[in-house]
Amino acid sequence: MTNDTVYERASYSRRDQSLTISVPAKPHLAQMGWRDARGQMKEIANIGPWQTTRLSVLNGTDNTYHYSEVTMLTFFTRHQPAQPAKAVIMAGIGGLLAIGAVGALSFYANAPLIMAPFGASCVLLFSVPASPLSQPINVIGGHLLSTMVGLALRMAFPNEWWAAAIAVGLAIAVMAALRVTHPPAGADPLVVFSSDPEWDFLFMPTLAGAAILVGAATLFHRANGTPYPMEKV
Repeated sequence: MTNDTVYERASYSRRDQSLTISVPAKPHLAQMGWRDARGQMKEIANIGPWQTTRLSVLNGTDNTYHYSEVTMLTFFTRHQPAQPAKAVIMAGIGGLLAIGAVGALSFYANAPLIMAPFGASCVLLFSVPASPLSQPINVIGGHLLSTMVGLALRMAFPNEWWAAAIAVGLAIAVMAALRVTHPPAGADPLVVFSSDPEWDFLFMPTLAGAAILVGAATLFHRANGTPYPMEKV
């Protein structure tokens, strides 16, 4: 055997344990107990399908280099637990009814009550109603604060990409500081910069639309026995 065998040093971790071993990058060139170019024993183990970050090292005398490779599978690992079929169907029906209610009121009352981020709000309201990010104060407060930030910065800055970026970043920080983070509301400043509305946009569609969504979610969840909003603990 030559001294230029490629080994991969892998760090495997789970919540309850961690382990670092070295395995050969070319298994057909190595066997259990072989030594690398530096005389160090390498352990070959079957550790199961854990998430990995691999550091491959070519141990040679004249051409030694290091490179890292992130296992691509970690980018495609689904951490969201599986949902019962009933929960999946009910989440979709809830979003349909909520957006339908806002859209119908917009149409028949001839009032602007709907905007794109409300669709994302429905994902949280009906798929994960127990999340802190889905609670009424987060939905309404998050949209109000983010829209307010967007309107204020639109008045202070020109309608440029960098100003919109500042508005989004500031909206995220304000929501986090006040503990009313609602991810869909992070898009509100972009809506403001793209449509260039007046300050009445803060009340309609932002406040009115968010309140209708929360009301629809409350009625829907209580009708099917899902606790919403969360009780204070």
